[in-house]
Amino acid sequence: MSAVTYETAHVTKAINRIPQHLYESDEFRGFVTAIARRIQRLEDNAQAVLIGRYLANATHQTLTYIGNMVGMPRPAGPEDDDLYRALIYAQIAINTSNGSWPDILRILGLLNALGIRTVDLHPATIQIEYTGATYLDGDRIRTVLTQATAPIAINLTWYESAADAFALAGPGPGLGLGYGKLSTAY
Repeated sequence: MSAVTYETAHVTKAINRIPQHLYESDEFRGFVTAIARRIQRLEDNAQAVLIGRYLANATHQTLTYIGNMVGMPRPAGPEDDDLYRALIYAQIAINTSNGSWPDILRILGLLNALGIRTVDLHPATIQIEYTGATYLDGDRIRTVLTQATAPIAINLTWYESAADAFALAGPGPGLGLGYGKLSTAY
């Protein structure tokens, strides 16, 4: 979609393109202006439809339509559009993932995980720590990562970080030395 450019000055550009010998005619300039205004209205309306179809801007029925296209039907219950949009982004990440480590990091980034830090633990275990208010809770992040890494088995343990928890290192919240463990992947 980056090739689509929204033009907001059709009338000005049309008048500037009138040949000099016709520019003096008020009737011809009025004719060109009338046509350019209609083209501008058409582009304005087309742009509104296009922007409304972007996943980041879609709401209600359009969001449901996009979710169904990627394999994420709208969940039952009073879930809002922002949460559903995050689920759709997660489903797109699942659909395009090949289970690689960069894919896992990309998925966590899409879900607003900040300060992602990994620690290799013996044997064949990776601990993932992150901060930030993710769009999804720990159980949903576990489900997304499990589906995105299939057929690789993943065991994710979710740890809530509390302000009064003891912490061992780093800049995060907690008593002690200031860092809480948020999640571990096996």
